[in-house]
Amino acid sequence: MSQLQNYVQKKIAQLKFRTLTPIQKEVFQQFEKSGNLVGIAPTGTGKTFAYLLPLLSQIDFQKNFCQAIILVPTNDLVFQVWEMFKQIEKNHFIKILYGGMDKQKTLDQFTKKQPSLIIATPDKILEYAFKLKKINLKYVSYLVLDEADMMFDQAFLTMLEPLINHLNAKILLFSATLKLEMKPFINRYFGKANFIDVLNQNDSKCNFFLLETKISRLQTLIKLTKVLNPYLALIFVSNKKEQELVFQTLNSEKLNMLNYNSSLSVQQRKKQLKLIHKLKYQYVIVSDIASRGIDFDASCVIHYNLPTQMEFFYHRSGRTARMGKKGEVIVLSDPKDNKEKEKINKLIQAGVNFQKAFLAKEGFERETQKTNLKITSKSQTQQLNHKKSNKTKSFSETKTTKKHPKKSRFVSNKNSKPKTKKQFGKKQKNKL
Repeated sequence: MSQLQNYVQKKIAQLKFRTLTPIQKEVFQQFEKSGNLVGIAPTGTGKTFAYLLPLLSQIDFQKNFCQAIILVPTNDLVFQVWEMFKQIEKNHFIKILYGGMDKQKTLDQFTKKQPSLIIATPDKILEYAFKLKKINLKYVSYLVLDEADMMFDQAFLTMLEPLINHLNAKILLFSATLKLEMKPFINRYFGKANFIDVLNQNDSKCNFFLLETKISRLQTLIKLTKVLNPYLALIFVSNKKEQELVFQTLNSEKLNMLNYNSSLSVQQRKKQLKLIHKLKYQYVIVSDIASRGIDFDASCVIHYNLPTQMEFFYHRSGRTARMGKKGEVIVLSDPKDNKEKEKINKLIQAGVNFQKAFLAKEGFERETQKTNLKITSKSQTQQLNHKKSNKTKSFSETKTTKKHPKKSRFVSNKNSKPKTKKQFGKKQKNKL
């Protein structure tokens, strides 16, 4: 048994995990192959543990030099990966670099001792390694780029270039939205890589619903919160000003909620993340800062509006139905918003299987029978009505069969308690 296999087995037993996800199995098997490695897997399938366990098996924590660097795009992800590291190794010195940290204290630490592993945002690793020259990169053997697709715009690539050129290290890239079409670019920019793509091996238990806003979007959301009773719901709002409006309006309804956004300080967000993980809030209003990689265990995700970049739809939605658990994604759909209809149609074409949902007197009604939906704009509907042979109708006019689809109801009142994880769906503990 190799050093990697022995370490992974030992740590899996320590963490009391019984099963591995497809991305974890593949990475554990292929980690020692020559060349770089690219892992593509859905959100919520344990990508962080997939690279952390084999990576840590190769680090000698007794040596006083940096052997591996993990780069993530946000401060919040720095803290999350650090917390996951501490679940595996409790007594070894590593360093995290993030915005808002104590600079002098960090400089003193680097002078006294070089950490075996550094978890950082790209700008911070460049600051301390190249500008301040406090990190010795000579012995770095591994570089991990988590949420790698977010670093593939020109600004990030330009920022990373000095580091990539300086290192002679194995590079590992992980993402939920990398396309195989990126393979030539990745091989050319980072060097030849082994690709692991397990997107199609995901057995998701997530249900997607379209809820038409027959009244205003905000009033629809208020009504929805009166009949939903999740143990944790994330409400994604694209616009920062609108996020504040949504929060203030819902807060007046005396909901147990939090407004989580980028205007908070790093330390404030760090504290609030811990409270969210402890389920201290039932509703959290969030921006797309929370959609990338952060391991929220939400029972429900609500898209107040759709993101500008549609890849964020998958990252947002991936905050629920994680690691085999059940989850629901609700999209508020304005029938008069043609741009939104186009986005929804693109999602349908990409394979998102939406079901209808309604706000009725009895509560939030979900159609349990999946339907092939097609959303059309007003001009498209007028054109289609002139073509007798074309039977396609708008979402609000979707043709139904004589047998009406079954509807499931989930009703609560102000005095009811939030659903616990056990009530919502058994939490599967023994998975990574």
